[in-house]
Amino acid sequence: MYKIRIKKFDLYLILGFLLSPIFFDIDAVEFLLGIKMESLVIVCCIVAWIIMIRSITINSLMGAYIIYFGILTLSTLLNGNEITALAFYAIRLMTCVMLIQYLLDTVHFSEYIRGMRLFLTVIIGISIWYQIFDQNHFGFTLSGNNNNFLVSDNYLGYYYIPFLLITYICEINNKSRKSIMICSVACIFSLIRGWSVSCMLSLSMFIIGMFFVEKSATIRKICTFSSAIMINALIFILIIILRFHTYFEWFITGVLHKSITLSYRTLIWDAAIKNILSKPIVGYGTCRGQLMLINSVQIHGRNILYFSHNYLLENMIQGGILVTLALGLVYFITYKKSSECKGTILYSIISCAIFSGLFMGQSGCVLFHPTVHFEIVLLYYCKKIIETYKA
Repeated sequence: MYKIRIKKFDLYLILGFLLSPIFFDIDAVEFLLGIKMESLVIVCCIVAWIIMIRSITINSLMGAYIIYFGILTLSTLLNGNEITALAFYAIRLMTCVMLIQYLLDTVHFSEYIRGMRLFLTVIIGISIWYQIFDQNHFGFTLSGNNNNFLVSDNYLGYYYIPFLLITYICEINNKSRKSIMICSVACIFSLIRGWSVSCMLSLSMFIIGMFFVEKSATIRKICTFSSAIMINALIFILIIILRFHTYFEWFITGVLHKSITLSYRTLIWDAAIKNILSKPIVGYGTCRGQLMLINSVQIHGRNILYFSHNYLLENMIQGGILVTLALGLVYFITYKKSSECKGTILYSIISCAIFSGLFMGQSGCVLFHPTVHFEIVLLYYCKKIIETYKA
């Protein structure tokens, strides 16, 4: 009996390691294996569906994502854009939702997520090695910052926040927080080397949030999914619409060494809002690169096309008001489902992760990578995760 249990444990840990590319789209895969990331993701998705084909049930979250991608598909077709890329993003994200449900239903979630942590530990470890010893090995981004073994510098936060969240879940029954502290220090060091202000702020807020959530019941009452959404909505209004940040010019220019345009983001937001008002209902659809480069900004006498550099604006660019309402439906369903475990430590920590991810999305975003939706999916299944680790 003991030997059988060990074999199952090893199998799902290995699966968690090998199927991690479904969740984490990383540049390192092409560097290490010499194959396209998209090809590997497709193979991993096929394997995942073969494993769970007999246990598929469409839950409310899956239904909301079907509506979300259905509207984006309509918008993409109406604008005459290629549909292949959107189909890839949709299938990949829905695979993530169904795979987590399957693992929780079959009580193999804890083993699988340890495999995911092992995968990210290896990749992040190699990434930090290059950052220390050969930082220029992968060249530079368009913004002039160093490219990274993992992903480009501005998107590191989308991987480090889920990584720390996965580490916390793996150690949920362990009173020692040594592993989480070591991983947090490693991620902060990596961001210092890559230097992304929004990533650094977001990750720091998440780490501080994790600490206080565990220590204080009062903080747990404040750190909820609804507060994460409302505070980010307020930030959107104050910064993107009202430009409240101009009152802190001394800090932005003097301490952060950024321009008052936030590296031209205010100009990009103005262009994005203008484009949204031109097609407010269904937007411009999705393209192969998942971010629409249609916002024209004049910089140094040249017109340059940018994506919206804001999560909400980019959603509205691609799908208009309709897709924004569909995204709201995803959040509402998650809110209703997760209310069953409101007040628990895990609920508040996942809510902190959602807040940090959305905060990072105020200045730069990706729409469909599972890393962006990972915390939402975990919050939806929060009650099942808690029950899994109590068993």
